[in-house]
Amino acid sequence: MAIDLSLIDTIVIVMMENRSFDHLLGYLSLPDWNRPVNGLRPDDAWRQQFANSDGNQSFLPFNLQNPAQKLVGDPPHERSNIAIQLGIPQPGTLNYPMTGFVKSYSGAEQSSGQPIVMGYFADSQVPTSDFFAANYAICDAWFASLPASTQPNRLMAMSGSTLIDVNRSFELPEQPLVYDWLSNLGIRWRVYHDGLPFFAMMPKWIPTIMTGQHFRAYNRLRVEATRITMCPRTWT
Repeated sequence: MAIDLSLIDTIVIVMMENRSFDHLLGYLSLPDWNRPVNGLRPDDAWRQQFANSDGNQSFLPFNLQNPAQKLVGDPPHERSNIAIQLGIPQPGTLNYPMTGFVKSYSGAEQSSGQPIVMGYFADSQVPTSDFFAANYAICDAWFASLPASTQPNRLMAMSGSTLIDVNRSFELPEQPLVYDWLSNLGIRWRVYHDGLPFFAMMPKWIPTIMTGQHFRAYNRLRVEATRITMCPRTWT
């Protein structure tokens, strides 16, 4: 279906820390909500199929009771860790069983009981995500661009490619970003960030971040977004 781009004033991209689809929106396919998404299912056969094992114990998906509960530690997510999480594919296929999350996370989580990585929330526990799911489109078969960590995937999101496949402690390699493309085409753009912008790790962008108008603190978003809504053609 063709889209008349003249009807669009502003495109907003929200980039947050990653969580699994089932963790935040998998509940939508359960009987109480019955939305047609590729999420959780209540039948025992499905639950057993997606159980994760660690040692001699098997763990099933479960409803997390405390939406404010923090992860004990950051789940490992470099290439080697993700290989454990995906598991071994069926012979001759690319069908990964996704059964290694508990094993991968066991080094970070030392608590007893159900591993938090197998948990999911319900609508009342994630009201913001539930609002967006109820009012906008849901991408229930969308995955990270490559089975690697944060930095490579952020480069993929903002560039379409990446020169690295593991996180770096210091500088990122310089490569063209969507910001370059927008500027070259004379299209207005802005980044609202909480803390230091991610691309401060790419030296090329430091002068623009420090002195330009393209990067602004997140606490300015509400006021300026209201201004954009009321006067979209006068936004600078």
